[in-house]
Amino acid sequence: MMLARTGVGKLRLIDFDYVTLSSLNRHASATRADVGTPKVQSLKQTIAAITPWVKVEAFADLWNIENEKEHDWLTGSDWVIDAIDNIKTKVDLLSYCHSKGLKVIASMGAGAKADPSHIQSADISQTIADPLARSVRRRLRMHPVHPVLAGIPVVYSTEVPSSDDPNALGLLPLPEEEFEKGKVDELAPFADFRVRILPVLGMIPAIFGMHVATYLVCELGGRTIKEPLAVKGRKKLWEKLAKDLTARETKWAGLEKQQRIPLTDQEVGFIFEELHRSKSSFPPFESLSRPTLVRWDFSKPLSVTNCVVMSTQEALKHEEGYRNGLSPVQVWGKEAVAAVQKRQLEATRWIDAIY
Repeated sequence: MMLARTGVGKLRLIDFDYVTLSSLNRHASATRADVGTPKVQSLKQTIAAITPWVKVEAFADLWNIENEKEHDWLTGSDWVIDAIDNIKTKVDLLSYCHSKGLKVIASMGAGAKADPSHIQSADISQTIADPLARSVRRRLRMHPVHPVLAGIPVVYSTEVPSSDDPNALGLLPLPEEEFEKGKVDELAPFADFRVRILPVLGMIPAIFGMHVATYLVCELGGRTIKEPLAVKGRKKLWEKLAKDLTARETKWAGLEKQQRIPLTDQEVGFIFEELHRSKSSFPPFESLSRPTLVRWDFSKPLSVTNCVVMSTQEALKHEEGYRNGLSPVQVWGKEAVAAVQKRQLEATRWIDAIY
């Protein structure tokens, strides 16, 4: 609606979903009379009532790669806005647009959020604390057709509910009577879509949408928002971790002059934030006040697959154990070694997808 109000002359809407009573809390264009009608049709009618000169094409259909090949919806678009809930379809759309050189901006998760001061925009590679953004970023990096490292602006939230908050929100439970009726997975609109939903505070999706619309209008008007406010200290953290790892590797090699490690700051960030989720590599995967990166197997070169996250004390114990000829299992136990091996497989898949 704001794009139409601000002067965008042509809009193409694609959404398979319908207006429901439960969605009236957040759909600015919908009324009770629209319940049961396609969302795209409801929005088209509202835009026509406000700005009748705007050309709106509405398609009550699901976007996916197969349908795009058949209908060619996106070709020629100045911008594509991704507001898809299903993560597989979302990642496919972003990868597709990136591969075709189509400009795209994505909205991340507004569900279960309540603090608007945490909402911001950034490149997908620079997001932090948003579980959906993290998952999208990791899947894009490992996409089987067209991997993406960066270059997609997103709107996301850094709000993280406290783990001990008794009012923390999650997927809404299904009523018991739904289970009694039969297979609950059949309630999903499509095979790979979830049945349960996250509770949504109606104002939050609107704020996400305003961020997206503002970014787009500035882009179209030649007033590009060149450097959205990044999370403070994030790059500095990567640099510090890389510096500490360099010092540790130099000391281990017995050299006086620091040697350059074979990892970029971005790869250090991937190891710490994506691969090990900014936590210790060992169960129970605790958050560390002073994390450090350490080579896992000192008989092999340092690499993305051969680097783990530990506390300073754990790093000293790890190095001492290797000097004394102890295996990782002897130092840390089978469960910890299995956890590291699982992360190593993830890192291998990421490397295969990117390189």
